[in-house]
Amino acid sequence: MTSLGSDWGVYSPLPAISGSTKMQAGTPSFNQAFTCFPMYVSALSSDNQSVSIKLDSPTGTLNTNGACAVGGYLRSTGTANSGTLVAFQAYGSSCNILSKSGSTFTQRATNTLSSAITAGDVFELRAVSNGYTLYRNGLVVCSWLDSGNLMTIGASNHRGGAIVMSANNANTSYAAQYSMAVDEFTLKDI
Repeated sequence: MTSLGSDWGVYSPLPAISGSTKMQAGTPSFNQAFTCFPMYVSALSSDNQSVSIKLDSPTGTLNTNGACAVGGYLRSTGTANSGTLVAFQAYGSSCNILSKSGSTFTQRATNTLSSAITAGDVFELRAVSNGYTLYRNGLVVCSWLDSGNLMTIGASNHRGGAIVMSANNANTSYAAQYSMAVDEFTLKDI
């Protein structure tokens, strides 16, 4: 496994690159869980943004009960560990959109998918004005309208990244399990 390289900010815990081609959370020890959300170092230039990931099977056992989700985020400040952002997560046959302020995540929208996520799926979260729409393979699967303008929009919120998880605890029957891995990542202005 190699490091993420200079295109990614260093936030702890840092995910691993498995087989030099896919991003996934590191191997957890007994009774440990990792939620990794590395931030792409280049900031976007506009408030309307898109983050997309193409999924791959993880190296190791895939978790399907929700203890480990994969996703992406956008409209983040330069401090993903403590700032604000809007994220999506997917696992099993579920997906959701969340907001984060400080260290608190709040689920804003959720949906049951027509089939379980699989390697090759592409998820994209688009943020246009105060609307957030999540796509799976080009089809809308979840959306949230921030009608109360809870999330900040502006030049300080032009960053994004990926989310990968792993766990070895009661939620995974004390065996190391992983979210889907990220095979491709794109963060862009729209």
